[in-house]
Amino acid sequence: MLVDINLDKVVEYHLRKKAAATMVLREDPEVEHWGAIETDSQGRIHRILGKGDWSGEKLSKYMFTGIHVLEPKIFSYIPGNGFSTIIEAYTEMVKKGERVFGYVMTGYWMDLGTPERYQKAHLEIEKGLLKLSHLR
Repeated sequence: MLVDINLDKVVEYHLRKKAAATMVLREDPEVEHWGAIETDSQGRIHRILGKGDWSGEKLSKYMFTGIHVLEPKIFSYIPGNGFSTIIEAYTEMVKKGERVFGYVMTGYWMDLGTPERYQKAHLEIEKGLLKLSHLR
């Protein structure tokens, strides 16, 4: 993953919200392809990949970037044996009413998980089309 984000601001947000976990999110036209994380107007996450009950205000849908800030409490939601994903832990945390928030980033983000995407990012950097603020 190649990302342009100020991590200090993410940690500051996490602490201000007194969150058990903060997922860094972003808008994406293909949010349903990636899997929607749904937040209320305060950034609190109520639905993850369609799981979670919510009858309040309309939720906003975002994509999870793979960046997060976690408190040790999350380990109690991860099974001690067998396979699990962090999303399963988050889903359970939301279900139990834990304070799980989404920080919406606006900077550059690209998944480098395929040779084609890696090459695209490489070419953008090489041609000077991509300027990452943390590399200035």
